[in-house]
Amino acid sequence: MAPGKDVRLSSDREGLKADFLRRHGLADAQRIPLAGDASTRRYERLSRPGQASLIFMDQPPVETAPCPPDASPDDRRLAGYNAMARLAAGRVDAFVATAGWLRSQGLSAPEIIAHEAGEGLAVLEDLGDDLYARLIETGTDEAPLYEAAVEVLARLHEATPPPVLEAQGAAWPFLTYDDLALRTGGDMFLEWWPKFSGIAPFSPDAETEWEALWAPIRAR
Repeated sequence: MAPGKDVRLSSDREGLKADFLRRHGLADAQRIPLAGDASTRRYERLSRPGQASLIFMDQPPVETAPCPPDASPDDRRLAGYNAMARLAAGRVDAFVATAGWLRSQGLSAPEIIAHEAGEGLAVLEDLGDDLYARLIETGTDEAPLYEAAVEVLARLHEATPPPVLEAQGAAWPFLTYDDLALRTGGDMFLEWWPKFSGIAPFSPDAETEWEALWAPIRAR
């Protein structure tokens, strides 16, 4: 569907979304589809005459379960990628709780206007379209942008988050990005680089060498 056109109701999911917007006083908003990201989420900009635009986030609960906080490494391997990498599996309550904690630290995360975790829906503050890449392409000095990003990383490094993040009725455990999570992310290179570059798959010896190189780095 072309950007700028209203999204038509064509499925049960669309009906659920329309009902959510109606319950939160946004039934009359024009819904403008936005480009997605590398996830199962979908985004729309909600436009209303004379009012600030908002972002409508649709995260269908279709992914596998997130990582249980007390799962052992073996349990996580059996559960699959989300558990191995300690991902939130796209859960809206994780997004709401994390955004709330970031805002409590004085950082810029979107305000959550409305959300229904069980439905996988949320309405967020619209932070605009000024991505770093777009600003730099138009001549903006990149140094202050990257300095600001480094300052945020330093702030996060200094902060001590609670074991469970809580905001607006949502709660989510804050898990350590441990050895298994780091290895799961790094080992994706072994799987995907041959497919991307058109080379033969890595041999078992190469995979063993890869692990020998990275294991001491992960242990730091």
